[in-house]
Amino acid sequence: MSRFANLDPFARKMIQGSIAFAIVLLIMFGVFTAVYMHANPKCHEETIVEADSPGGQWTAAVIERRCGDTTSPVTHLNLRPAQEPVRTGYFTGVASEGQVFAIPLDVRETSPSLEWTGADELTLRCIGCDGRSPSQQETSWRTVKIRYVKK
Repeated sequence: MSRFANLDPFARKMIQGSIAFAIVLLIMFGVFTAVYMHANPKCHEETIVEADSPGGQWTAAVIERRCGDTTSPVTHLNLRPAQEPVRTGYFTGVASEGQVFAIPLDVRETSPSLEWTGADELTLRCIGCDGRSPSQQETSWRTVKIRYVKK
């Protein structure tokens, strides 16, 4: 037997309506929060330079990540198949897929340049990377071999 069985029909309808309204409000709150977090991610990624491999199979991109005023910017290198866009996290805005190099410096400090020396060989020149160690430095990604030159 229902908890509301002893109530008159009008009171029962009011309670059921209030519960349904509260559920709809919670669902709306969740949806709007998800949309807001997607539209205003914590981090912002700005592509500085892109270069396609000679065979047209891969694209390398130097990207600068800024995650607010309290954290230092990060310059990173991302690789991806040539026809695909840079993919960022739905809520975070971080392009971590295909990231092979990251250093906690902004683009003005690193002055990065890309050079494809073969269909599967990439060289990243990092002018301002002398005194800093990168937080990530992969030497290969899929079939691509990566070389780093600090100047």
